[in-house]
Amino acid sequence: MRSITKVFICTGLLFMLIPFICFAQNQDPLAQESTATPKHKSVFFQGEINANNINIRSDSTINAKIICIANKGEPVKVIRESYEWYKIRLPKTAPSFIKKSLVGLIDEKTAKVIKDNVNIRLKANESSPILGKADKNEVINIIEERGEWYKIEPLANSFGWVHKKFVNLAPQEARVIKPWGGVDKADIINKREEVKLAQEIKKENKIMDEKVSQDESVTIEGTIKPYGKVIKRIATHKLITADNNVFLLKGNKGSLDSLNYHRVKVTGKLIHPKHPKHAIIEIQKIEALD
Repeated sequence: MRSITKVFICTGLLFMLIPFICFAQNQDPLAQESTATPKHKSVFFQGEINANNINIRSDSTINAKIICIANKGEPVKVIRESYEWYKIRLPKTAPSFIKKSLVGLIDEKTAKVIKDNVNIRLKANESSPILGKADKNEVINIIEERGEWYKIEPLANSFGWVHKKFVNLAPQEARVIKPWGGVDKADIINKREEVKLAQEIKKENKIMDEKVSQDESVTIEGTIKPYGKVIKRIATHKLITADNNVFLLKGNKGSLDSLNYHRVKVTGKLIHPKHPKHAIIEIQKIEALD
């Protein structure tokens, strides 16, 4: 009888302790971190395709529509990781379409978007997969007409997916990983070379002590003007701001020609200038303001 009573007492104590044990485990940050395995990450690095005839798809599955083909050595800008796939900015060879009624022509090969949040699609029909979005006033480069649609150069805000096994980290690139809900982590490749490059930039260009980053961009408003004839020039045009600061522009020459003497908003990557006085912006997006 006494042994049975002891069993009941021990069992009761065990059930009383279980909630406290579970609570203590939930309060342990190390235990939480060890079980957390996020499958989606925001990543920013310059990659490189490592094989030929690789499919760039409209979604992160082998059943998704094929957008275009990439070959060994082609650069890709990776912006996100999802399970075994990378989300990338579309290469210039990728097909992209926009409805004619949603843009206004600047000239035969250049137009600006006249609506907000306009869909960019894989094919010239409204049932085709959406590749990205265009903002109002964003300038687009027209390749050809397809009925009620324009085939255009892919915009900066257009994306595709490629399997991770077909992408290598490009040489001398920094990879910054930011897991959802986690702490920022940095995995710097060829750290010594990157530090050396940053020191050279700071030494040669005392005007701008900029932060070296793979996905950092600037947005500047001003008036576009021709840069003039300069031997071995990187930029073809210049942007003059309201306070007379001058930036050189590297981008589609045809589009920039059509915007000469117009007010614009330029978004792009600030790269180290060869010119002793002016920084160079590698254009990602232009918005026409007049």
